[in-house]
Amino acid sequence: MSRRTVGIRKISTGFEVIVHTSDVWTSKRFPPDTPLAVMRVWREEKLRALRGNRIARVAGSIEVEVDKFLRRETGRRHQDFAILLGHWSKRFAGKSLVLLSPAEIQQALDEWRAQGVKASTVNHRRGALRSLFRRLDPDSPNPVDRTRPFKEPEPEPRAVPEDVLERVFAAMPESVTKARLEIIAHTGMRHSELMRVRPDDLTLLEGAPAVMVRSGKGGRPRLVPLNGRALSAFQRLGAANGWGVFSQSSARIVWHRACRAAGVPLLYRPYDLRHRFATRLREKGADLADVQELLGHKDIRTTRRYAPVVRAKLVNLVNALEATDATDPAGLAPRREADHHGPEGAHPALPAGPGEVRDAGSTDAGVGPGGAADHAAPGRGQALTLAGLLVVDRNWQSRPQ
Repeated sequence: MSRRTVGIRKISTGFEVIVHTSDVWTSKRFPPDTPLAVMRVWREEKLRALRGNRIARVAGSIEVEVDKFLRRETGRRHQDFAILLGHWSKRFAGKSLVLLSPAEIQQALDEWRAQGVKASTVNHRRGALRSLFRRLDPDSPNPVDRTRPFKEPEPEPRAVPEDVLERVFAAMPESVTKARLEIIAHTGMRHSELMRVRPDDLTLLEGAPAVMVRSGKGGRPRLVPLNGRALSAFQRLGAANGWGVFSQSSARIVWHRACRAAGVPLLYRPYDLRHRFATRLREKGADLADVQELLGHKDIRTTRRYAPVVRAKLVNLVNALEATDATDPAGLAPRREADHHGPEGAHPALPAGPGEVRDAGSTDAGVGPGGAADHAAPGRGQALTLAGLLVVDRNWQSRPQ
């Protein structure tokens, strides 16, 4: 008999199978011609039975076990588990927790889903019950693991409407948090990316102000141009020495307070400002490749989810076909490329949004009327001063946050 056969040893009369738990030790002897598989099956069944009896001695009804579980939780976790486990206590009231079978658990999950409960909510209830069993006895097989979770649909992005955005920012007091939220709204940066922006990351892109985002998902750096409002927000961020890590929960609290002050329902999150940036770009005529570059997505399918097709744009395109057919039925009129792509095939400049600043003689990329850059881009690490509008503090790391 191999030494690696745990719990089975050879004796003079055959084999002895040993089962040992923390408080129980037992064994059984088998004839020498007994197959190894038979002894292993007996040992596993005996071990499962002993563990189940050990749980039964300490476990009461599901309500009692839920109450013991909640005593060890505090704060938000206590509230969440109390709600989620409350559904199980109501459904299996008075029943011992150890008597719950995977089939009964799966039946409850299926019925909740059939009643219209969201898949994510049902999965949360399943996870809470799994935590309860794991807390009761982490060594025993968890019956919840033998149930199946429900597939959750991809969350629909929510873009903050422009009128809502203006009202919320108008009701928000001036602070470094407001500057950060405005930067996110007008650059589409993630919170984590904004935390990693340093003064030297402010630079020029074809003569226009821009910020180098070096720590996006996937590690691929990108340059994001800055419009007037984004530049103004960066100026306030630098003046308040707001570089570095900040609390996302604090930003969320400031945002929700401003929503209440403006009379806006709490339907939007600070992260939805990134969705707003993508949607506005699409509304202004930017194609998916441009939006993908500005958002830093590796897969353009993610960009489609963040910036869905603007339906009004499709209507205008179809109506434009009818107008073209009426004026040129044969389609013989030459197409003027400059009307669509500008000089040298460049993309047209996006119209400025409310409060955004544009150079009168250049496009978003800083290209002048002649198609050449008006200013040469500075070298890596050169900070943007813009005639003294943005003062860069080189000692920002040593200053208190």
